[in-house]
Amino acid sequence: MHDPEKEPREELPVVALPRLGEQLIGVLDRFDAHPLLGVVAVDASALGFLEEAHGGGVRAQALARLGAIVRSVADPFFGGDAIVVAGEMGRLEIVIVVCREASDGAFFR
Repeated sequence: MHDPEKEPREELPVVALPRLGEQLIGVLDRFDAHPLLGVVAVDASALGFLEEAHGGGVRAQALARLGAIVRSVADPFFGGDAIVVAGEMGRLEIVIVVCREASDGAFFR
């Protein structure tokens, strides 16, 4: 029987994601060049209990790990064009921003 626990796992690089506000200029630059904007927000509020139970460092690490997972899915799906960021201060979320050409409207359907 196949046991996924015994298979080697590829480790994802875990680093804190930049905040959306920190990347806003880059988002606006991409939007100027590619005027169709798609945004996906991943609600991470379920991680909020970690801060009360184990401290802010544990919550931050869990959010960074979730960010690494989201990035590992978004990069190949969006062809590396996605901007993956954390939500603003006090918001436990991961945000994926994608800008496309006006001729790529089918992408958003």
